[in-house]
Amino acid sequence: GSNNECAIRVVTNGLGDAVPGSNNECAKQMKEAGVSGVSVALMTASSDQYDELMHPYLPEEISTPALDVVCAFIGNCVDIGLNVEVTGVDREEVDKEAAEKLARSLGVIEPVRWRPYFP
Repeated sequence: GSNNECAIRVVTNGLGDAVPGSNNECAKQMKEAGVSGVSVALMTASSDQYDELMHPYLPEEISTPALDVVCAFIGNCVDIGLNVEVTGVDREEVDKEAAEKLARSLGVIEPVRWRPYFP
Protein backbone atom coordinates (compact mmCIF):
# COMPACT_ATOMS: atom_id res chain seq x y z
CA GLY A 1 0.00 0.00 0.00
CA SER A 2 0.90 3.66 -0.13
CA ASN A 3 2.33 5.66 2.74
CA ASN A 4 -1.10 7.22 3.24
CA GLU A 5 -2.63 3.91 4.36
CA CYS A 6 -2.79 2.96 7.98
CA ALA A 7 -2.83 -0.60 9.28
CA ILE A 8 -5.86 -1.50 11.35
CA ARG A 9 -5.57 -4.34 13.86
CA VAL A 10 -8.47 -5.57 15.94
CA VAL A 11 -7.91 -6.96 19.44
CA THR A 12 -10.65 -9.50 20.18
CA ASN A 13 -11.71 -12.47 22.24
CA GLY A 14 -12.61 -14.14 18.92
CA LEU A 15 -16.22 -14.85 19.86
CA GLY A 16 -17.88 -12.55 17.31
CA ASP A 17 -19.07 -15.50 15.24
CA ALA A 18 -21.13 -16.67 18.24
CA VAL A 19 -23.44 -13.68 17.71
CA PRO A 20 -26.67 -14.87 16.08
CA GLY A 21 -26.76 -13.87 12.42
CA SER A 22 -22.98 -13.54 12.03
CA ASN A 23 -22.91 -16.58 9.73
CA ASN A 24 -19.23 -17.15 10.59
CA GLU A 25 -18.32 -14.13 8.47
CA CYS A 26 -16.61 -11.88 11.06
CA ALA A 27 -13.16 -12.39 9.52
CA LYS A 28 -14.46 -11.72 6.01
CA GLN A 29 -16.36 -8.61 7.12
CA MET A 30 -13.31 -7.24 8.94
CA LYS A 31 -11.07 -7.78 5.90
CA GLU A 32 -13.63 -6.07 3.65
CA ALA A 33 -13.73 -3.14 6.12
CA GLY A 34 -9.97 -2.65 5.81
CA VAL A 35 -8.72 -4.54 8.86
CA SER A 36 -5.27 -6.01 8.17
CA GLY A 37 -4.62 -7.94 11.38
CA VAL A 38 -6.14 -9.39 14.52
CA SER A 39 -4.87 -10.18 17.98
CA VAL A 40 -6.98 -12.97 19.50
CA ALA A 41 -7.01 -14.09 23.14
CA LEU A 42 -6.50 -17.84 22.70
CA MET A 43 -5.35 -18.26 26.32
CA THR A 44 -5.10 -22.07 26.49
CA ALA A 45 -5.60 -25.29 24.54
CA SER A 46 -8.08 -26.61 27.13
CA SER A 47 -11.76 -25.85 26.55
CA ASP A 48 -12.63 -26.17 30.26
CA GLN A 49 -9.70 -23.98 31.28
CA TYR A 50 -10.65 -21.40 28.65
CA ASP A 51 -14.11 -21.15 30.23
CA GLU A 52 -12.57 -20.80 33.71
CA LEU A 53 -10.18 -18.05 32.58
CA MET A 54 -12.42 -16.09 30.23
CA HIS A 55 -15.98 -16.61 31.55
CA PRO A 56 -17.34 -16.34 28.00
CA TYR A 57 -20.97 -15.49 27.39
CA LEU A 58 -22.49 -17.37 24.48
CA PRO A 59 -26.13 -17.13 23.42
CA GLU A 60 -28.25 -20.12 24.47
CA GLU A 61 -28.62 -21.31 20.87
CA ILE A 62 -24.85 -21.74 20.54
CA SER A 63 -23.95 -25.25 21.72
CA THR A 64 -20.35 -25.13 20.47
CA PRO A 65 -17.73 -24.72 23.22
CA ALA A 66 -16.36 -21.16 23.34
CA LEU A 67 -12.77 -22.27 22.62
CA ASP A 68 -13.97 -24.04 19.45
CA VAL A 69 -15.63 -20.79 18.31
CA VAL A 70 -12.35 -18.93 18.95
CA CYS A 71 -10.30 -21.55 17.07
CA ALA A 72 -12.66 -21.46 14.08
CA PHE A 73 -12.39 -17.65 14.02
CA ILE A 74 -8.58 -17.81 14.15
CA GLY A 75 -8.58 -20.31 11.28
CA ASN A 76 -10.94 -18.10 9.25
CA CYS A 77 -8.66 -15.09 9.83
CA VAL A 78 -5.60 -17.06 8.69
CA ASP A 79 -7.44 -18.43 5.65
CA ILE A 80 -8.62 -14.98 4.54
CA GLY A 81 -5.10 -13.54 4.80
CA LEU A 82 -5.24 -11.40 7.93
CA ASN A 83 -2.10 -11.08 10.04
CA VAL A 84 -2.94 -13.15 13.11
CA GLU A 85 -1.41 -12.93 16.56
CA VAL A 86 -2.70 -14.96 19.47
CA THR A 87 -2.17 -14.07 23.10
CA GLY A 88 -2.37 -15.71 26.48
CA VAL A 89 -1.67 -14.88 30.09
CA ASP A 90 1.47 -16.49 31.48
CA ARG A 91 -0.06 -18.52 34.30
CA GLU A 92 1.57 -21.55 35.87
CA GLU A 93 -1.49 -23.75 35.31
CA VAL A 94 -1.66 -23.03 31.54
CA ASP A 95 0.08 -25.57 29.32
CA LYS A 96 1.86 -23.04 27.13
CA GLU A 97 3.37 -25.71 24.87
CA ALA A 98 -0.10 -27.10 24.09
CA ALA A 99 -1.43 -23.59 23.37
CA GLU A 100 1.50 -22.90 21.02
CA LYS A 101 0.85 -26.20 19.24
CA LEU A 102 -2.86 -25.39 18.89
CA ALA A 103 -2.05 -21.95 17.45
CA ARG A 104 0.33 -23.49 14.89
CA SER A 105 -2.29 -26.11 13.95
CA LEU A 106 -4.67 -23.24 13.15
CA GLY A 107 -2.11 -21.71 10.79
CA VAL A 108 -0.75 -18.99 13.07
CA ILE A 109 2.87 -18.30 12.17
CA GLU A 110 3.83 -15.91 14.99
CA PRO A 111 4.53 -17.44 18.40
CA VAL A 112 1.91 -16.90 21.10
CA ARG A 113 2.47 -13.58 22.86
CA TRP A 114 2.40 -14.43 26.55
CA ARG A 115 1.50 -11.50 28.76
CA PRO A 116 2.45 -11.37 32.44
CA TYR A 117 -0.12 -12.48 34.97
CA PHE A 118 -0.86 -10.17 37.87
CA PRO A 119 -3.07 -11.98 40.41
